[in-house]
Amino acid sequence: MFNRELLRSLDDPSRRQFMVHMAQACLGVTIAPFGGPLSSALAAAPPSSGKAKQVIYLFMEGAMSQLDTFDPKPGRDVQGSTKAMQTAVSGIQVSEHFPKLAQQLKKVALVRSLAAETGAHQPGQYLMRTSYKEIASIRHPGMGAWSQKVLGKINKDLPGNVVIGNSTGHPGPGFLDARFGPAPVGDPAAGLQNTQQPKYL
Repeated sequence: MFNRELLRSLDDPSRRQFMVHMAQACLGVTIAPFGGPLSSALAAAPPSSGKAKQVIYLFMEGAMSQLDTFDPKPGRDVQGSTKAMQTAVSGIQVSEHFPKLAQQLKKVALVRSLAAETGAHQPGQYLMRTSYKEIASIRHPGMGAWSQKVLGKINKDLPGNVVIGNSTGHPGPGFLDARFGPAPVGDPAAGLQNTQQPKYL
């Protein structure tokens, strides 16, 4: 005899529950930090359903360093000239250059634990955009291509994703179909070029 309540609970798992179960399955309960009270707390958390339908993903090539933006390291030798300011979240400081963002930090997911094995920019950018290490034998899709492949397009007449600027490091559709690739906008001031339909069509 099967347990209907158990089956019902598996119908719509939250992302958090999914991650807990995957970590337990892949890593084993004995070595995963998800066993015990933390696992119960995460699994018991109410599932959240996001309302966002579009994403603006800003990936700045040659932008300010983390020390001058979101991780100013106050009082340390590496701090530099940028001062830190308190935010709306107790114990978290950001650069003095972001006073309005500091007031809104409760709405921001700030990750400061990111680490990579390479200091070279090109492989690091590839890893950030695809979550894979760059290798010669395969090209991996970027976030926009994956989201379009998995979620579909919102509007059949508009591009599912767009890349702005002449980024040489953007992975595009990778090994996915070319139709999932971003529409390139080289100059944001000029907009999307060559979009007029030929008269003979």
